[in-house]
Amino acid sequence: MSIHVNSHDYDVETDTSIVYYFDENIEDVTEPNFKDALLSLAEQRPSIDDATTFEQWAKNYGQAWVSQLKNLLIQYRSINHDWKFSTYQIALISQYCQNIDLLIKCLNLPDSFISRSLRKEIEDTLLLPIAEIQKLQLVDLETI
Repeated sequence: MSIHVNSHDYDVETDTSIVYYFDENIEDVTEPNFKDALLSLAEQRPSIDDATTFEQWAKNYGQAWVSQLKNLLIQYRSINHDWKFSTYQIALISQYCQNIDLLIKCLNLPDSFISRSLRKEIEDTLLLPIAEIQKLQLVDLETI
């Protein structure tokens, strides 16, 4: 059985593992408001142990539940946005990822001729947004 949610298919048979791990991972959440919201969301759906009940619930309420989960992830973790990238933007992101991968491979070469301090700086800033890197550079300039 499959439910369509925002251009994604929610396959109950496949995604029951998401529900299972959802419960398991709530305990790892440390932010109280986020944890309370997740616990409240967990209480809205039946146990996955009763497949028939769960399947019926998913058919009737699964889409709304997934939508609520998505909204919580956006609100508290700023993930799962529906970005709608253009083909060009997707190509740029792909190129960026390939370049990052190449840089990491170069850093891990045994005969790399890079100082430890430069290696650490690259590792510490590799995935930071440009604005954060610029803030770090300003702090470094102030300490000189």
